[in-house]
Amino acid sequence: MKRILVRGGMTPFETDNTVSDIIIHNMYGTNAGNMVYLYGVFRSLMVDEDVQIDVDHYLIERGSFTKEDIKNINEHYDMYIIPLADAFRETYVNCLKGLTKAIKMMKIPVVVVGVGMKIDLHDTPKKGNLIDDEVKKFVSAVLDKSAIMGVRGEITGQYLKELGFTEGKDFTPIGCPSLYTYGNNLKLRRPENGFNKDSKILVNGSMLSTHEVNAFLRRTIMNYDNAMFIPQLVRELREVYLGAIYRKADTPYPIRISDEIFKADKARCFINVPSWFEYASHYDLSVGARMHGNIASINSGVPSIFVIKDGRMKELIDYHNMPYITSDDITDTTDIMDIVASKDLYCMEQQHEANFKHYVDFLKMNGIDTVFEGYNSPETTIFDEKIAKQPKVDPIDPIIACSEEERIRRIEEFIDTMEQHMKDVKEEVKIMHRYERHVPGFVAKMFAKGYERKRMEF
Repeated sequence: MKRILVRGGMTPFETDNTVSDIIIHNMYGTNAGNMVYLYGVFRSLMVDEDVQIDVDHYLIERGSFTKEDIKNINEHYDMYIIPLADAFRETYVNCLKGLTKAIKMMKIPVVVVGVGMKIDLHDTPKKGNLIDDEVKKFVSAVLDKSAIMGVRGEITGQYLKELGFTEGKDFTPIGCPSLYTYGNNLKLRRPENGFNKDSKILVNGSMLSTHEVNAFLRRTIMNYDNAMFIPQLVRELREVYLGAIYRKADTPYPIRISDEIFKADKARCFINVPSWFEYASHYDLSVGARMHGNIASINSGVPSIFVIKDGRMKELIDYHNMPYITSDDITDTTDIMDIVASKDLYCMEQQHEANFKHYVDFLKMNGIDTVFEGYNSPETTIFDEKIAKQPKVDPIDPIIACSEEERIRRIEEFIDTMEQHMKDVKEEVKIMHRYERHVPGFVAKMFAKGYERKRMEF
């Protein structure tokens, strides 16, 4: 049995979590797009029945581990795989420290299958950042345990060059593993009747986009009868599922359950990748500012237009040669069909095979076995067979568009789950108080080191 540990929140096989569980415990790591990323990694690595893949529930980067935990990892796992997004940023630096500390203690191979730098759209990557030292420590720790690191694109690559690392030796751009979920089987559909007013359109967005961009996306949702909004953040899931407001600022972005988008039942949230892919497969086009929202559609055969808001998106879009627009392309009257008419929606197909083969080569350099041996792209894998046996997980529709019975069920479920969570927290506090009473200063010392009482379970 080969056992692989992967950085992640919940595995693709966890279908028994309630929506309230996911909201309260943030089980997919703030953004549902993380599930799409992890799904691609799992499918690639599960070569046969003798491969077991577990996730670390983000506890390693949070510093929630002991020497005994790392000892167990070294004894029971053959490899630690780390998928990352824009981890080279100030707000993630403590997590980077946690990962670096743990990696240095590990005796097994550790491979980073993608990492990026957070940077504004028109900035140039260079050293002199507050995160430089921690990034260098992290990259060096990883390279001590692997042959080469995978970065998202040229921007992150240029930054690592500034820090003294060498492309081809220390790192190589690989794009995003989620786009290789099905290997070289990238088959974007062409609608029989082209794109028109009746086209089925998936729309995703971000509060970080400009007013003009979010106004454009809102027009697309409301002006096209067959358009659907796909929120991705866990606080948006809470909003859709329970009606909770998560922002107060005036914005074209839907922030209240009374918004006409939700009242018209034109929004769906997903807590499961197969249901997301299946739902997207019935649409003709995807557009928006969420990287993995559009990638979910691409993996379902749907051409997508990316609305770039920062450099972390741009380097991936450039690497994969995907169609995009920026806020400069949008006016108060821009219609989605104007954009469609001006773009080659299938341009990424030209680059995909070369990117895929490079990704497979990168994995082989790190001694990772995958279902893509010999650049093979199987239509069905062991992973797919296991997924097919899982219970169906339905999309989440807005509570304002639900029946009264469903609204009551959701509220009761959430209250029950929250009450149990509070009981668990109180029990943790009681235990902490007992420690403090018998060993004064022990608890304060633990928290000063960034420890949490919760132990890792493998």
